[in-house]
Amino acid sequence: MAGTATGSAAARRTQAERRAHSRDALLAAAARGLAHHGYAELSLTRVAAEAGYTRGALHHQFAGKEDAAPAVVGWVRQTWWEKVGRVLDSPAGPGGPGDPGAPPRSPSPSAPYEVSLGLPPATPSSAAPRSGA
Repeated sequence: MAGTATGSAAARRTQAERRAHSRDALLAAAARGLAHHGYAELSLTRVAAEAGYTRGALHHQFAGKEDAAPAVVGWVRQTWWEKVGRVLDSPAGPGGPGDPGAPPRSPSPSAPYEVSLGLPPATPSSAAPRSGA
């Protein structure tokens, strides 16, 4: 029947979901581009093509390379936290809160991730270079 709702209409993603999906794809491609080519050689045209989007779609998300690079850093940090950090911080994960030898970890992805090495602070005498005499 024409004009009736189908199951595919119910499964259709919202505009916000489609935007988030395209942003993730563009950020993943930009992260690979930065890793392979560095910031100076990062081509947004290549990033868009690798992600399967047009340059216009990329520029709808990011004004340029200067805007995309910090977004990539934030995306990598958030993605790492979601995929790896929570596993490591779980009681069952290596180095998690249940591990008595685990270094302290930051409680959230927005907090700095610090690991204490348990080394004593450098003293002026130990930090000075030694002479050959």
